[in-house]
Order: sequence, then structure tokens, then C-alpha cells
Amino acid sequence: SLYKCSGADLKGRLVGDVIRIEDKRDTIECYLLRPVVNLGTMASAVDAKDRAIAATATADSIDFDLGSSLCARGRNILVFAQNSTKAINDSSNWHPLIGKATADRLVVRAADSLVVGTWTTANKFTVTPQVQEGGRAAPYLRLESDNSRMFFKNAAALLAAKDASFTASAQMHSSSKAARDTTRRHRRFQTDSTGVPDFLKEKDFRASDIRFSVNQSMQRLLNTWNPALQLRSSEGLFATPAFPLRSRFNGLSASLKEDKVTVDSVRITSGTSDLALHGTVEGLKRGFTNGRTLIRVNADVRSDRLNINEIIAAFDQGKSEERPSGSQDAEPVQIDALAYDRQVAVDSIVVEEVPEKHGIFVVPANVMGTLHLNVGHLDYSTTVLEDFQVDASMQQRCIRLDGARARTDMGSFDLDAFYSTKTKQDLAVGFGLKLSDVTAERVIDFFPKIDEVVPMLKSFKGKLDCEMAATTQIDTNMNFLLPTLDGMFKIHGQQLVLEDLGSLKKIAKTLMFKDQMTGRIDEMTVNGVISDNTLEVFPFILAIDRYTVALQGVQRLNKSFDYHVSLIKSPLLLKLGINIFGPSFDAWKFRLGKPKYRSTKVPLFNEEVDNMQLNLVSSIKNVFTKGVDRVLQESREAQAAIAEHKKEVAYSTETEIMTAEEQNELERLMIEQELEEETTALNEEIDKIIEGML
Repeated sequence: SLYKCSGADLKGRLVGDVIRIEDKRDTIECYLLRPVVNLGTMASAVDAKDRAIAATATADSIDFDLGSSLCARGRNILVFAQNSTKAINDSSNWHPLIGKATADRLVVRAADSLVVGTWTTANKFTVTPQVQEGGRAAPYLRLESDNSRMFFKNAAALLAAKDASFTASAQMHSSSKAARDTTRRHRRFQTDSTGVPDFLKEKDFRASDIRFSVNQSMQRLLNTWNPALQLRSSEGLFATPAFPLRSRFNGLSASLKEDKVTVDSVRITSGTSDLALHGTVEGLKRGFTNGRTLIRVNADVRSDRLNINEIIAAFDQGKSEERPSGSQDAEPVQIDALAYDRQVAVDSIVVEEVPEKHGIFVVPANVMGTLHLNVGHLDYSTTVLEDFQVDASMQQRCIRLDGARARTDMGSFDLDAFYSTKTKQDLAVGFGLKLSDVTAERVIDFFPKIDEVVPMLKSFKGKLDCEMAATTQIDTNMNFLLPTLDGMFKIHGQQLVLEDLGSLKKIAKTLMFKDQMTGRIDEMTVNGVISDNTLEVFPFILAIDRYTVALQGVQRLNKSFDYHVSLIKSPLLLKLGINIFGPSFDAWKFRLGKPKYRSTKVPLFNEEVDNMQLNLVSSIKNVFTKGVDRVLQESREAQAAIAEHKKEVAYSTETEIMTAEEQNELERLMIEQELEEETTALNEEIDKIIEGML
């Protein structure tokens, strides 16, 4: 019996110059250069009172081949193993084991193109008893490994690390504990899923859920053993033709315990991007054992620069890249990580075209968690963000953004938002946005469709403060479904210029603007709401050229509009209103009429718009507790509250047209004023000429 051998005084020694082992039946070939093997019984390293069988083997080099399925090359190999005869208890059929192995170099290649290599490696393996619940002892396996360099490579990628060390362990479950874990896993999944039946029924979206599994033998191992891992590395690289940006990492410290992966620290640089992160991931083991699980992610990511354009371009370029020639066929001992990296990776990629707009991203139903992101400089599309930070949460196929803020080349912004992909028929977004010191033309860049709703923005020059809160459903191409858009907006600006008036010059000429090419606005504050395919602008006061006016109107999202302007203060003696209307701003008309307002005391809806904004932002922040459907409903209810206030103040958008007599009187006054201004201008010119002659 193997376990009784320690009772004998067993000693053995084998020394050779070259030993060759060959078995044609199993296609095994093994060459050992200057091997030394010692075998004997001695005091156990586990318990000095116990005797153990121990073996020590050294070799200057080893060359091992198992046909084409496995080969190994090593140099300066030392292996020590000891097996104790002392059993844990009478019912146990296993015994403590200690193993040690060192090598200057060891490289192993498998048939599936996987190559694993290590340099200056020192390893220790132990099997010891560990008492569990009920006093029953069970095996505890532990492997400690320190390596000056390591690499893992297959046909698709290479991962190399420096000063890499890891400790892997596994504790055997008792049968009762394994059963309880299985029951707990099943119950937990059912509890998480029963509350979200809608998005679990969407078959087309299930492909976006995170699914992974292993074969049955591996599942049995995971159900029998509880693995743990601690990993550290000072620096390393990752290279693959599928992502041809040069990628490095340093300061890696990570661990696996129970069902939780923890990244204590790691800093990654890839192309012109960099990031430092720490966080946790839970639920992976349950996914391996039953293929379906709820994954919980919590992470903190900080970056000096994040170039999204370059990262997207790298993935797009990687789709057409071919594997470097000869890299798979090279001998394992000839693998050079830096040479491979130089062959497949570049320091940066010049983005010649802005990334195209993509369709919806379906949020996985079985992933929930939080992310804090802080980026010093972020490039995405044509937008450059500085000091960008956001807290993101994800659950129930919904992503929520809290307190997103950044400075941009067009101003600064603050954003709260949610993005929900429950089903194809139930895609929705909601947002509360504040833009500060932003130019009107950049507002159009930020919201490409806004110029279709408010075409006059194209002519504004100057800085604006914009606030908008809204909810809407979207289609699978990320387009707003305008009939479902409900929200509010506020725009404030100072020292604005309305350049290139275009067809608005007709009104400027009619009202005898001093400057008929541009309109200067000292200050402007506009409030309004969006609902039922209509953008409604509530009355506001505006000073432009020689006029103080009150303006209100509606802009339908089919581009037709009706606006009314009341001249409150003007050089004209007659009170006047202007009604501007048409199917679009490319084809519109205006009519003179009676003014709705004769003073700056116009009906205001500031309080109602502010309340709507506060309620919408609050609903967005509580979307997980209220649910997306309730948030959309509250947005519609806020519109109803404003409609009720309109009734209370007898607010109306109807206008009156001037009578024929009033039209004639206006034309007479305008002609007289125009003649008076021309006469004044002519007299001033004559005075200048006479003054120059004298």
C-alpha cells in the first residue's frame, strides 16, 4: 500500500547525463538533460511527528511532447513532492500533500494554439485539512506562484505580465452546503426575475443578456469546490489584431473569493486613452454552473483622457485585421511578447471620420450595478468634454445617469437621464439638461434635430443658458418618437445678435429697423413646454432695435407655426400686433393685427414650468423605484397641470386682425415717420458738408 511505504526506510537515487523516455503507443517523447531524482521517507513537513514519502527531482532542461496535443520546454527545473500517511479522520481517503516547483523557464503549448510561458518561477502546492460545519474536515488546496514574467497566448491574442504572482485555493464543500448553495442560487435568480417579467419575455432582446457556461464536468468541480484567487502584477501588456491599439496595464491587484471578483487597482493605457479602475463583480460562478445568473457590478473609473472615437475605430479596424503570419507556428520558446505587440499594435489611430450613429444598445436584463466615471478629457463624435463625471446605475434593462456634468468647447452642461429598453415596443428616454454659456450654433450640434423645431436658432449669435427636461419613447434607430415627447424648456441669453435675418427682413423693413441686416437683443428669457407634437412658447418680453415687444406662439413639430408679437414700446404712435405663421420657416407670411399685450405685464408661467422641471428631474432620479411607465405618466400629468393654470388665467393664443381703417391709419403714420427720418438724415448730411467747407 502506498500509504504504508513510509513505514520502511525507503531510499532511492537516480542520476543521469541524458534520459530519453519514449512510448510510440501514446506518442510520448521526453528528453531530460542531467536529471537527478531522490526518493525516500522522512519527517513530514506538515507534522514532524509523522513520516512522509518525499521525492525531489532536478534537471538542467526538459523537452516533452505528447504527439501534437501538448508540448513543454523547460530549463533548470526543480520539483519537490511529499505525501503524508496521516489521514484526517478514519472516513477520509485522502492525505496531506506538499509540492514545490521552480524553473528558470517553462513554456507549454496545447493543441488549441494556447501557449503558456513563465520565467524565474517559484511555486508551492499544498493539500491540507480544514474543518467545516459540524466538525467534518475537508480538503483545502492551495497554490502559490511567483514569476518574473508570464504570458498567455492563443491564435487571437496575447497577454503578458511582469512580476506576476498569484495565490489560488479551493475548499471542498460538504454535500449539505453544496445543496444549500444550489437552492440559494435558484431562489435568488427567481426573486430577481419575477419583478421584471416584461423584459424577460422579449425574445429578441435575450441575446443581449450575459450568458456563459462550462461543460458538465467543470460544473461538478465548481459545485464541489469553492475556488479563490489573488493576483498581482507590476505591469503587462495585451495585444490582439482584433483591437490594434497598443494596450498596457500596471499596478494590477485583483482577487476572487466566494462568488465575488474584486479589482483593488489597475491602470490601463490603450492608444491615447487611459483609465484607472477598482470595483467588484458578483454572480459569475452561478453563471458558470447554471448558465443564468444576476451579475452585480460596482466600479469606479478615473481617466485623464478617454478617446471614444479612437476606441470605436480600433474595433472597426480590428474586424478586418488578419492574424500575424507565422505567429501560431512559432516554437513556444521563441515567443516574444514585445515583438508580437509591435507586429499587431499601434500607438494611436487617426480618426478621419466621425463614428456613424448606431442603433439602440439593449441593456442586459441580468446585469445591475453602479459606475462612477471621472474623465479629464473625453472625445466622442465632434464633442470634446472636459472634467466629465457621472454616476451611472443599471438594472431592469434601464440605465440611469445621475449628476453628469462637464465643460465643453460650447459651454458646460449638467445632465440627469435614464435610458430604458424593456421591449421593442417600450423603448424610452428621459433627461433633465442644463447648458450654460453655450452658443446657439453649438446647441444645434448637441441636438441635431433642434433646428427643425426652432429654425431661428441658426441665426442667433451669442451665449445662451438652456434648460430642458423631457421624456419620450424612441425607435430602434434611437430617434425620438415626437408624438410621445413631453417636456419643458427655458432659454436665457444676453447680448445676442440675430444675424442673417433672411426673409425676416420683410418685417424689419416694415417696422423700419435702424439695422435691417441684424437684430441686437440685450436680454432674452423664454419658457415653454412640449406636448402633443407642439412646442408652446409662453409670453416673454424682448427688446430689439427700437422696440420692446411681447412674444408668444406655438411651433408644431411638423414645422408649421403661429407666433404673435405685440409692440409694447415703439416709435409708432399706433399700438400694433404682428401675427407670423406658415407651414415652415422657408414659406411663411405675416399679418398686422391688434396687440394682445399693451404693457410688460404679461401672463407668466415661470412657476408652473419650474415645478414641471423639478418633478421631471425627480422622477428621472427615482426611475428604478417608480418604474419607467410611471415616470412617463407623471410627465403627461405635469402637462395637464399647466393646462389647468391656463384656464385659471384665461390664457389664449387667439389674435385679432386689424380693420381696414386701422391698416390705412398705420400705413399713413409709417409713411410720415419714414419721411421725417429721411428729412432728418438729409439735414444732418447737409450740415456735415457745410461744416467741412467752413
